[in-house]
Amino acid sequence: MAVLAGYGIDAIFMKLKKVRYQRIVIPAVAVVIFMGFFLETWPHMPLVNLDTPPVYGEIAASKLPGSVISLPLGWITAGRGSMGQPAPFTELYQTVHLRPMVGGAVNRAPSELIDLMTGAPVLAFLFDPGSPPSERDLDPQEIVFAIDKYKINYIVVHKLYPRQYFDSTLSQVETVITPETLKNIDAYATRNLGMEKFEETDEIVAYRRPA
Repeated sequence: MAVLAGYGIDAIFMKLKKVRYQRIVIPAVAVVIFMGFFLETWPHMPLVNLDTPPVYGEIAASKLPGSVISLPLGWITAGRGSMGQPAPFTELYQTVHLRPMVGGAVNRAPSELIDLMTGAPVLAFLFDPGSPPSERDLDPQEIVFAIDKYKINYIVVHKLYPRQYFDSTLSQVETVITPETLKNIDAYATRNLGMEKFEETDEIVAYRRPA
């Protein structure tokens, strides 16, 4: 479309060269075209300056392979919108830990695939940790299968949205994970998934599978 627009603008100016008062008309048309581009790009997002939690640097430096699940877990895809509570900033953090991740933005993902992910054992509970895990989420065989399939070795729980993720006019940082949900996640990660908690701050809790 951009190439066609270029040809269109060129054709317009070729015709304008044949009209009277072209010294006035051509600059006027140029201004109108420029304003069209200017107004098209006028809406903008505020600049965001996110500090990556140090835990992602530790994961990057670790020799333990595997993928990272950042909670709250969710997906954004065309046609379905948002499922769960997708945290867009976790995709920025992937540029630091450089590991495969579960969740995030998946453009034009088939509905069947999203339904499969949100209903898969282990992922189903992590998708909605505010509710008790189902029998399949607790089944040892299902757990081993899920860990092997998705290579789950790290879980990073974000208690809060990053401070600079919000507009400066907001007076308070939004809570993502409630204390009760944190307890559910901790119990499931340590007892059922066999993980160990290796870092906790005011903003994150991180688990990993023992090497």
